[in-house]
Amino acid sequence: MFLVTVLRVEKLRIQTADDPGVKGILSLLPMHEALILSTLLFLLCFAVLGCATPTNQPVNRSTIPNSPISNKNESVLYVDSQETRCYNGAATNAIDGDTRTIWHSQMCDGSAPPPPHQITINMGASYTVTAFEYVPRQDGSACGWINQYEFYVSTDGTHWGNPVAAGTFNYGNLSKKCPGPGAGVPGPLQVAFPPTTGQYVRLRALSEVNGNPWITAADIHVLGGPPTAKSARLPSSAFEPGQDGGRWFSTRKK
Repeated sequence: MFLVTVLRVEKLRIQTADDPGVKGILSLLPMHEALILSTLLFLLCFAVLGCATPTNQPVNRSTIPNSPISNKNESVLYVDSQETRCYNGAATNAIDGDTRTIWHSQMCDGSAPPPPHQITINMGASYTVTAFEYVPRQDGSACGWINQYEFYVSTDGTHWGNPVAAGTFNYGNLSKKCPGPGAGVPGPLQVAFPPTTGQYVRLRALSEVNGNPWITAADIHVLGGPPTAKSARLPSSAFEPGQDGGRWFSTRKK
């Protein structure tokens, strides 16, 4: 600890040596006196005030409650539209952790049902959910970028209530060219909301950024705390056909 203090003091002296406006007490003292003074101050702060030692190390996201929930146990419970005929736009691409693949609603053979489009994900266990993250497609095309959205959390996959979050995604000054290439490459868009307990989440895309009928997503992540309960079983009545050829799934992400 003393060595760390020595290095900090020397760093401070070097940083302030050429700036008369930033010179402090340490820069006016001989080196040995500055070390003694800084060490005493550090020990006093640590012992009396409980000061924490600064660090520039990255935070281990697995130790904080609002970390991304692992998608290894996630599965797509329902999607209202996906393109699998002329393009690999399966809904499971939204939870595979690979931003090179995308969920794409139907677009081939002149079949492009308009939004809203929605995807329902079974997280595999109950969590206290605090945010979700939408990763738009990363291939230089803005086709399908979600504009307005709603996000829901459910304990049983059948009762949803009001959305826990709703709004419009902000893409800043990125080019929204569709078709690509030429569009910008947006980073993950994260939306926080009050902690909500549930096992199932639903992202509902109300509109597309250019007014097109299709929706795309490279990845969808859920953030929250550890599991709060064992998995809940869905009643058989929950498995009903969805609109626009919607499909219910029971297959986990590979």
